Amino acid sequence: MQTSDKHEKIMASPKNHFGDDASIDDETNEKILEFLRQNLAQKSDSKWAIKFAKNDDIAIISSPFWQKAHKNLNKAIFKRDKKQTALLAAKI
Repeated sequence: MQTSDKHEKIMASPKNHFGDDASIDDETNEKILEFLRQNLAQKSDSKWAIKFAKNDDIAIISSPFWQKAHKNLNKAIFKRDKKQTALLAAKI
């Protein structure tokens, strides 16, 4: 849901991942980055990807589109272990 420049920037500094330490080993980082490269917003025609790609902020959760789409979700979802959630999402 992000553009290549944003993914590269995010993955270049996992120790400071939006205020959290998301440090992972280099091999895992590269696997996640490769997954992200294969699923860039620029390669998608979904309305989500198009809207997120237009967001100037690197954090997709700051976009009005994301906030509107997620406003009714259970807040407990966002308290899950972030590193484990990211690894599961990337199927590593």
